[in-house]
Amino acid sequence: RRARRGEAVALAPRRVEVPELKLVKLALPDLRFRATVSGGTYLRSLARDVGAELGCGAHLAALTRTRVGRFRLEDAVRPEALEPGDLRDPSALVTDLPHRDLDEAGRAAVVHGRPVPAAQGEEGRVALFAGGELVAVAERVGEVLKPRVVVADS
Repeated sequence: RRARRGEAVALAPRRVEVPELKLVKLALPDLRFRATVSGGTYLRSLARDVGAELGCGAHLAALTRTRVGRFRLEDAVRPEALEPGDLRDPSALVTDLPHRDLDEAGRAAVVHGRPVPAAQGEEGRVALFAGGELVAVAERVGEVLKPRVVVADS
């Protein structure tokens, strides 16, 4: 928001992983690349940083996300073609996260955005379930799990 208002923003460096960065097409002054990156990587920043290192500046003219986790672009369904059978259970989105089952009091807290105590060993993001249904994705902050995305109704 600040950058869009024209304010100078100093970005703190952050560690990311780029296991693949492949030049796909070179037609100066444009180039096209394919990258496989860790979560939290901003490809616009990667383009900017590469341009700065080359001394010429750079930006993204287009970005196509071909995969997020195990979900691939070629498996996507256009909104206008969506049918009930295409919908997936929300729990399919969090199969890579640790799971935690909540009691009724924990579920009531989480659906209202309130944190619940973290258990020993729970780190990072945790998928919170109640009665076999995904309730939220929470993130450990200190000694609690703070709901970041709540998907269940109260």
